[in-house]
Amino acid sequence: MFKIFYTTHMSASARQLQARFIKMRTKRGRFSRTLAAVVTAALVFVMATATVVMAAVSSDGLEYWTHNEAYLIAGISGKTTTDLSTAPDWVKEISTDGVITVTVNRINIRNTYGYVEHTLSAQAAGNRGSRDFLLTGGRSLFTATEENSGFLPGDPYQNPDIPCMIVDFDYTGDGDRKAVDENHIYVCFAVGSSKIMSFIGDYEQEFPDVPHSYIDPATVSYNGDFNEVERQYDGWSGFQGKFTYYDKDFHNTAAEGVSFEITGADVNGVRAKVNIDNPKAKSWLMTARPAQLVLKESSTGLSYKTSELNHTEVALAEQPFSPFVFKKGETYVVDFVVFGESGDGGMPVIYRRREYVTIK
Repeated sequence: MFKIFYTTHMSASARQLQARFIKMRTKRGRFSRTLAAVVTAALVFVMATATVVMAAVSSDGLEYWTHNEAYLIAGISGKTTTDLSTAPDWVKEISTDGVITVTVNRINIRNTYGYVEHTLSAQAAGNRGSRDFLLTGGRSLFTATEENSGFLPGDPYQNPDIPCMIVDFDYTGDGDRKAVDENHIYVCFAVGSSKIMSFIGDYEQEFPDVPHSYIDPATVSYNGDFNEVERQYDGWSGFQGKFTYYDKDFHNTAAEGVSFEITGADVNGVRAKVNIDNPKAKSWLMTARPAQLVLKESSTGLSYKTSELNHTEVALAEQPFSPFVFKKGETYVVDFVVFGESGDGGMPVIYRRREYVTIK
């Protein structure tokens, strides 16, 4: 069973974590827009206890979040041995024998505006210590977090000494048979530079002086069903949504002055009637996409957003030149999100609803 981790319970020093979050919240202009992308991976790795986290609900049924949250979904780890004679200093600081345990976790991070980052975190651990990372580029490039900067990750473009780690997976099979090829988990330990950050291709050939190795397949272990999670995400990372992985079966609740009703769903589109009469509501969003893509909130399906609140009828219909179509007999997920007054971090999510419809 997967675990949900709550940030303030991630360490024996919960007060220190809370103090750092308080410090961060005093600088919202600096971090709030990108918080979901930059909360440190250390919050996931040093967790001592696990707690199920749900949004607080006000008396009128609207949601709000008082803490930043990190959700561990699944992970994979294994050991590799690197050549310390060519390794960057940060590797020598955590290992005296070159043996490094590399862990990659699929995580969700939600900020206090209700925005969820779907991404990956990683850790490199040796016999002297460890370094924590967050996904920075593409599918495999991770950048270390900075302990002294309020959990912000390092910027490899500005600081060429920031630790970087490349962890690249090969896969066997496809579709429901797709799984990590444990014999080909490639690892590269480096430091940041615009060249390595933007490079796409054969790292071993382009950077021969950087230590390269593979995870020993005999040491590979899993936390949760990592392969199933990767099949569902299909390699997607770094996109932002309003629902976490654990919201696939989201429990709808009523909210004062918020009415959302699906009035039709056929090959011509999904139609709904919206009536919002709540002073805290400023706009709303409706999206529809195939149910098998329930995790892919950002770039699949159709969406409609407006600040028109009262007695609004809307249809999400196929668009000219769009590859998206509603197929008869298939199930689609319809998400309805209400936003509040805009702040430094954008428009906060104050209400969510999720429906599943079958196209007639």
